Amino acid sequence: MVLAEIPPGRRLPEEDLRAIGATYYDALVRNDSSLAPFAADCQRHENGLVTAGPSRGAPPPGSSFPMVAAACAAQIDSKAFTYIADIDNRRVFAADPVTGLAMGLSMFRHPMDNVPYEIILADGTTTMHVPAFAPFDLPAAHIFKIGPDRRIHEIEAMGFTAPYGSPTGWLQARSSGARIHHRGIAHVAGARDPLEGSRAYRSADWEDARGFCPPARGSRVGPGSRPRAFGIITTQNP
Repeated sequence: MVLAEIPPGRRLPEEDLRAIGATYYDALVRNDSSLAPFAADCQRHENGLVTAGPSRGAPPPGSSFPMVAAACAAQIDSKAFTYIADIDNRRVFAADPVTGLAMGLSMFRHPMDNVPYEIILADGTTTMHVPAFAPFDLPAAHIFKIGPDRRIHEIEAMGFTAPYGSPTGWLQARSSGARIHHRGIAHVAGARDPLEGSRAYRSADWEDARGFCPPARGSRVGPGSRPRAFGIITTQNP
């Protein structure tokens, strides 16, 4: 279904697909499914596992995810994802009208400072829930299947756990007169990041999309630096 082509004449423009995909992040952070147009048959996959939708099975062994509704919209309204405090660096940057796909990158933040919190179970009752994991971040990628009806029919989510407060994956740096060299491009300190466009360089530390560790203040860096290790996600995160 993900790669099925949308019939000519019913395809949405790229900008519409990107805008619809971006609504998913607001719906998650605010625990309000009305902020995103979920289809009744919406299905969500997380790192290959079906975690929402008509064909969702039982949670994997060892999962602490509560027994809330299976539907994409109803899961969000259950408030089970309250532990997602924020989603930074949201970038729905690509879309294909032929297949109705839009792709976004982001960084999920989970300080775990709002637990326990109330959730709504599948039977309509409420209970207090405490997720069984420590604070963490999650660099994530999402692909949204959007139909001619302008609704989200499928979500492919991919992510990896990272220590809480991890770099976002986009180059940032500032120091008086220092220059950061990376991938053959010299960035003058104090300028705005050409990748983000809106975030001013804040320090001489740096980061890039592969999670490289920061060098010493004011030093020159390159793609040969030591990479930071990330672990594969082990908790349900949409």
